[in-house]
Amino acid sequence: PHTNNTMEPGDASSNAVLWVWYGLLCVVAGINMVLLAHAWRRHPAPDTYARSMKLLAIPWVWECAWRSVLPSLYLQRFVMWNTPLNSILVDRTWACLGELCWVFQISLAVRFLDAATRRTMWIQLLAWLAFGVQAVAEGVSYYNVATTNEWWAAAEVVLDGLAFLLLLVPCVCLHYRLAHPPAISSSSSSSSSGVVVLVVKSSKEGI
Repeated sequence: PHTNNTMEPGDASSNAVLWVWYGLLCVVAGINMVLLAHAWRRHPAPDTYARSMKLLAIPWVWECAWRSVLPSLYLQRFVMWNTPLNSILVDRTWACLGELCWVFQISLAVRFLDAATRRTMWIQLLAWLAFGVQAVAEGVSYYNVATTNEWWAAAEVVLDGLAFLLLLVPCVCLHYRLAHPPAISSSSSSSSSGVVVLVVKSSKEGI
């Protein structure tokens, strides 16, 4: 069985670079948490979409903060502190939750913008498929952590990239759609423009 390796106090105190790096991680983590709380209070959530986007942001920011204060290296079984809170399994589980919420947040934004402009089945499917691929990637990552097999680590990275590639195509399409709206008659011009403005505004408030 594998055990976690921690840095000995004597080694740590003699490595100033390590502590500067670690201190910066903790500072950035704290700033991110403060900014999240500020954004949560400043931007109201008037609808289900906006509330979902705000809630999905919490696990991602929390995961980044946790892994900054309690960093670890999966394959090498290296942790910063000798405590169960810094265990590889805990780290991986927070990563799983945060990454799934992050990808689902992007997927939700894509599906929302598509439905609010001109609902397209292939965009909806790609957004859901991207989240499914990311879920598979998380399972592969758990297997990678259990076996310390670097080939599975590579497979996880490939799946991560595939998930975002599946999201990139709809994002490009939606960007073009919003930047080049279809020609409309003057009678429906004001109402259609209002839809586009509402979509952009809701997206910004939700994110």
